[in-house]
Amino acid sequence: MKPESKPLRSFSVATTSQDGNLYLVQGDAAFRLGDVETAIWGLSNGKNSIVDIASTLSRDYGIDVKTAMKDVLDFVKQLSDADLLDDE
Repeated sequence: MKPESKPLRSFSVATTSQDGNLYLVQGDAAFRLGDVETAIWGLSNGKNSIVDIASTLSRDYGIDVKTAMKDVLDFVKQLSDADLLDDE
């Protein structure tokens, strides 16, 4: 995905919360998300671009935008490769 892409959570993914962690469940696979990954997942609604998501993380977690952009691009690619996110 590109920085202007607007990732969208796949409708085939179920979510569940256990022990304070968010899990993405698709078929028989489950993916545990940390705090930052949960924030990225929550902002991946087809309306926010990757730039928007990185800016939000930078503000909310006190990290520089360049680092946030790299982290978001890397994580979104992982989710997209696993068919957990679509590119709106």
